[in-house]
Amino acid sequence: MRAQDNSAASSSAITLDEVFARTPSDPGVLVADGYGLSVSVTAGHLVISDGIGEHRRVRRLPRSERTVRRIVVLGKSGSITLDAFRWCNDVGSAVVAVDPEMATLLTYNAPTTHEDARLRRAQALAPFDGTGVAVAKTLLDTKLTAQADVARRHLDRADIAEVIDRHREALRNADNIAALLQVEANAAALYFGVWTGVTATFVTSDRAKVPDEWLTFDHRTSALANHGSPRSATNPVNALLNYCYRLAEIEATLACHTLGLDPALGVLHVDKAYRASLALDVIETVRPAVDAYVLDLIASHTFRRADFHQTRDGRCRVLAPLTHTLAETMPTWAQLLAPHIEAVAHAFAANAAGALSRRTPLTGKPRSSPRRTKAPATAARPAPRCTRCGGDLGDRRRAICRGCFEGERLDVARDREFQARRRLDDLLMLSTNPATKPDGNTMRSAKASWTRCANDLWTLENPDDERSEADYRSTLLPRIVGVPIQVIAERLGVAQDAAWRIREGRLLPHKRHWAEIAAMQSM
Repeated sequence: MRAQDNSAASSSAITLDEVFARTPSDPGVLVADGYGLSVSVTAGHLVISDGIGEHRRVRRLPRSERTVRRIVVLGKSGSITLDAFRWCNDVGSAVVAVDPEMATLLTYNAPTTHEDARLRRAQALAPFDGTGVAVAKTLLDTKLTAQADVARRHLDRADIAEVIDRHREALRNADNIAALLQVEANAAALYFGVWTGVTATFVTSDRAKVPDEWLTFDHRTSALANHGSPRSATNPVNALLNYCYRLAEIEATLACHTLGLDPALGVLHVDKAYRASLALDVIETVRPAVDAYVLDLIASHTFRRADFHQTRDGRCRVLAPLTHTLAETMPTWAQLLAPHIEAVAHAFAANAAGALSRRTPLTGKPRSSPRRTKAPATAARPAPRCTRCGGDLGDRRRAICRGCFEGERLDVARDREFQARRRLDDLLMLSTNPATKPDGNTMRSAKASWTRCANDLWTLENPDDERSEADYRSTLLPRIVGVPIQVIAERLGVAQDAAWRIREGRLLPHKRHWAEIAAMQSM
């Protein structure tokens, strides 16, 4: 994690206050970061101390507080006591400690576990008795269905969605894991092939500092990894995908232990040292949901250069506080994973020796309940940022902060007036054809919008104009008493009714019209 002193940092740099004083998007997830952090128990409270230097914070949780579901430790150094593990297990909170690069899961604890050797033996035998193929088909069918939906809804590629749907049909004819993986690889190549237009947006003040390869998604694989692997991302889009996939994998690992499964014994992913193959199998079902989240984030959020770091070998890493916000999405992935991993456990249990109960501790619902697949809560998102300087915005409806708006107010007003005038001109052109003539309300709205923008622009361009209404009535109004209403309407660009009220003194025209009114005095 990098941070700079507030006085020396640029407007788009990330300060330590932003990291350690931010309000979590999801209060159910607490992130501990920094150096020398500690998680311990004092006077019955769980005490979490983290931060850097003077930017330290201490959070105390009583046992009666049961809203915290995850404590995610991302720091480089520190300690977690055995009492803290026991405290979290008692209240149902999971502790997850990972290295800052998310490459290694250092330690974790699942709040509840279920141990039954018969279930794990059935899991180990699944790849050899046909259960593994059936489970893999179900997982991949769910994945391809969701991928087609993402291609259709988020990438606007209905044609690719139809092709992916046809690959689902091929899954039914596959009778072994190798054939299933080939179908999945073919669908993935099509799916990520249409991501090439995905572009990350950075704040204006940082664009000169951003590497060119960070701006556009090129392909899912990384040139820094072997055998076409997506690991070692070289751009922000892939870095965000990898980070969120890893969070989902951690949730799947915790869920496996809760159900009494071994996260390392998979059916799709082959056995490999230090790999949670079953967790990777199950997260195939939620990868498209992660993809949709990242696509929405890329489309709606303005990033800062300090959100990412490029290592000396070209890898792109996600930095705090963005890592904290992403960690707060874990409950969403857990809720999406729950029914699928329970279904996998039930499939293994069906072939176990003896009658095993089909437990549902993750969903808490009977297997037949439609509420098992209810829509999860919205995943946490970073606070909106100013597209100019990168400062946080209080309102997602705004594009730039108040400071930048004041500094660029005149340019913004000119752009608004230009856009309003262009829209009005387009409607006037359409009105010449009876077949395309817009309705009266549309025309009135466009004219009113342009009038407001033109008035605001004139006011900003003439800040020193001190003429008052009294000056207008004493100097200009008497000079247009004899001017025809039609002339006033044409010269000022107003309706004849407004022109009549201006001539009668019942309507005060905006100051931008006063020069034109003064020019009418000779008529």
